Amino acid sequence: MPPNARGPQPVSALASALAWLDAAPIGEPLHDLSPLRHHLRAIADATMDPRKMLMLLQPFQKRADGISAALKPLLKETTLPLVPRLRLIAQGLTDIHGLLATATLDAAAKLTANQRIASGRRFADTCATILRNLAEQQQVALMVATSPAAELWQHAQAAYLLLKMCPREQTEASERILKGMMALAAAQPETFVGGEIGFLIDYLRSVPMHVTIERQPEGPLDAWYWLDEDRAQPPVAVTRRPPPSSGKLLYFSCTALAEVAAEHLRRLTADETPTALGLPPSLVSDDCRLVLGRTQAHWASPPRRRHHHRPSNYAVEICPELDQLWDLLREPGSANAETTPLTKWMVMNESPGGFAMTHVSGAVSGLVSGGALGLRTSPERPWNICLVRWARSNDTKHIEVGLELIAPAAAPVHIVRRDGTARSRLAPALLLHSGLGHRRHETLLTYRSSAASHPFIMITEPNGRVQLTECQVQRPALQTASVEVLEFMRDYSPNWNVN
Repeated sequence: MPPNARGPQPVSALASALAWLDAAPIGEPLHDLSPLRHHLRAIADATMDPRKMLMLLQPFQKRADGISAALKPLLKETTLPLVPRLRLIAQGLTDIHGLLATATLDAAAKLTANQRIASGRRFADTCATILRNLAEQQQVALMVATSPAAELWQHAQAAYLLLKMCPREQTEASERILKGMMALAAAQPETFVGGEIGFLIDYLRSVPMHVTIERQPEGPLDAWYWLDEDRAQPPVAVTRRPPPSSGKLLYFSCTALAEVAAEHLRRLTADETPTALGLPPSLVSDDCRLVLGRTQAHWASPPRRRHHHRPSNYAVEICPELDQLWDLLREPGSANAETTPLTKWMVMNESPGGFAMTHVSGAVSGLVSGGALGLRTSPERPWNICLVRWARSNDTKHIEVGLELIAPAAAPVHIVRRDGTARSRLAPALLLHSGLGHRRHETLLTYRSSAASHPFIMITEPNGRVQLTECQVQRPALQTASVEVLEFMRDYSPNWNVN
């Protein structure tokens, strides 16, 4: 071959990305995740005029939005650990929205003052695009119980600074997105499961976004959160940790939004329909109203740390499911690796009210915030009854949970209650031993039911004799998407003993 002869030249990354974009989608959105992520990385690394970069990103944004709309709903029913397909979807969606947000933010920041002015309203739309991608990145991470990207809130504040260069009348849409991100963060989303977070997202899209943002608010700061432009961290409640004395700080408060939510709950309780209030139709369900009630309380008053957390390092056993725990309490020596897969965990810190721990060994499945489980420090110790307050898994091999201790021990019972029809339902339940809290009545933990306020029959077996006792519910002491704790009183007049 002559020295100056040249073989086929490799196609440039930009040309390859454009060729892929021009090709028809494969049809299955999941198959487009990997190539879209690959080509976006190539585009983000390219050196070009920022105006050209912003134009080039637009068709990729459209493709990403279509894929996200198709795949994101699949994440609403996730449990930990994530199955491989859902983990692939979640990681792909967070990556592509993160790449789009970063590339768009970098290009927008490089525009000169004259270029921003010449672009007119398009610059405000660019800021909205940045924040919309960051919001998607946040939502996907929360729905699958992973930590949002470390730089997410720094990028959000950078986009907010760019937005302040726009005329006030052009910033409303972008500010609404940022306020929605703040409201979702202040809702304590780690305490909700994916479907509940999906409901909150729908709710925030349908209401006035009354979130107050200030550089330096006046008066007491108990209801405020703070962000620092120089720190890669999520919003921090002032009641949890005071802001630093110096730095580029941004504060926000959701108290006005809490008032909106409280009014919605009041009107829904008065039998007004969600549709008439312009709210998601799912608010007809008790579960959604419960989520909104908990969120409203968090917006009105950020939770305070009630107890000092003490660093710890000791092993415990977890029985992760209520049915399995019921069997163990009924027959204490019945546990074995096949029928009752106990898991090993390491306590990282503890307080009088609970624990934070990380998974060590044993198969884990179906773990969700709001679930109940048993914990013991050794086979000779009683099973503590705990509620999963939050769960987090940033990779396939690592799960962390925060547990609230709700009873030091429990006894297995059955309950029979009606669900509003003629049918009766038999369900396992745990009669909680006293020792925690200041409840006036006995308490019972069982699976969540629509018949929580209905009378029920409790079946116990003292001394080998079956005893049926009519019980009246005083109030639901605690309810989550999975379980409920009921305060009740026994009515001994209709009482039977069966040999």
